Amino acid sequence: MSPTEPQDASDEPIYEATVVHPEHGPSTSSQGVTQSKAAVLAVLFLVAGVFGVPLLWINKRFNTTERILWTVVVTIYTFLLVWIAYSVVMWSLDQIAASRLGQ
Repeated sequence: MSPTEPQDASDEPIYEATVVHPEHGPSTSSQGVTQSKAAVLAVLFLVAGVFGVPLLWINKRFNTTERILWTVVVTIYTFLLVWIAYSVVMWSLDQIAASRLGQ
């Protein structure tokens, strides 16, 4: 009987774990996108805004000065986008209210 098989039907099987060293871990192609400066900046400005800042900080290709700079820029950019969206909604509501009063 091998050590990983149960001794009888009521016993639980024994599970074995294998240690994987970093050089034998995930392929570099899957890490390439997350470590690309251009890809991280595209995510920050086109998709996630300020919610993508952790992705910026775990990227090894940015130094601390760049991380701080891009964090500030992305935060201001996200704030401006939210403010513009809020302004458009408020303008639209004013237009709707004015058209109802005009009837």
